Amino acid sequence: MEIMVSRKSALSSRVAWLMILGLLLWINLHLQSQSKHPFSGQEAVRVRAGSGPDELGLITPEEANPEGPMSFVVSAAGEIYVLDQVNSRVQVFKDGRREKTIPIPGAVFSDLELLPGGLVALLDNVVDRVIVIVEESGRVIRKISLVREEIPEPGAITGIYFRPEGKWPGLLAQMDSRSILLAGPDGGPLAELMNFPGLLNWSGQCLLKIEMEGEKKASVLKSDEKFQNWTRYRAAFRLPLGRIYGVWEDKYENLYLAANCFDNKKETNEVIVFEPGGRELARIKLFVSGAPHEINSPVRVTPEGAIYQLAIDGQEVVIRKYND
Repeated sequence: MEIMVSRKSALSSRVAWLMILGLLLWINLHLQSQSKHPFSGQEAVRVRAGSGPDELGLITPEEANPEGPMSFVVSAAGEIYVLDQVNSRVQVFKDGRREKTIPIPGAVFSDLELLPGGLVALLDNVVDRVIVIVEESGRVIRKISLVREEIPEPGAITGIYFRPEGKWPGLLAQMDSRSILLAGPDGGPLAELMNFPGLLNWSGQCLLKIEMEGEKKASVLKSDEKFQNWTRYRAAFRLPLGRIYGVWEDKYENLYLAANCFDNKKETNEVIVFEPGGRELARIKLFVSGAPHEINSPVRVTPEGAIYQLAIDGQEVVIRKYND
């Protein structure tokens, strides 16, 4: 009897340990899958395509380039400003509803940015090659020419962004992984432009840039405050890279790399998040639209780490928010 009890006790202990090991293994795998699992996006805006007061314009010509809203930005108050250049206006949404409309002088703009005092900067890098600054009423208060000796090709400017803090506050133009400081914090043009070998992060203290390392690999580089030493964050994708949407840093020093990847069978949009130490923290799958409409800036990341995506879904325009 004593031998039988001893064997049963040993067997029970072994089973218990196996159950504990199995539970620990499951928890580990679950945590790993959570870090790789796409976060579900919540719809922040969904409106019909058109020219009505609550709609956003699309162009789908037979022989020209289809266009959707070219860009959008999110304010600190959570308002979403959408560049509805097709209808020559900026549509502002809050809590899923249109809050106001800002008329703009033309349909040639490809990007926008918010400035202090309720001002909006609009990028025209092709036709008049200027940045137009308007009030919320739509009144033009300033134009900044992009025809400068320091800017050999204004058409190479892909976007504009504003930094309120740091050593070089003001409005900057982005040219791939290079920036040009065009205006001061009040929006006034600078007599001498400043060039930076990267994009200023949200605090304006460091630079970010992207380097391609093959058809399925890219690196995000972050500088120190002297712009001399760079830390490299490597990213690998399963599909060939089609387009890099952008790179951002939040106030917690996490880095975000948004990209489009595709081959002849599949297409993906995703954001890779790196923690400050360089470890990949998450990989977020974004919506993939089958529409051919051009959108210059379809992804934004706020300093709080919220990811937003603008996309075409049938005959509707949708903006989704992906929480970290």
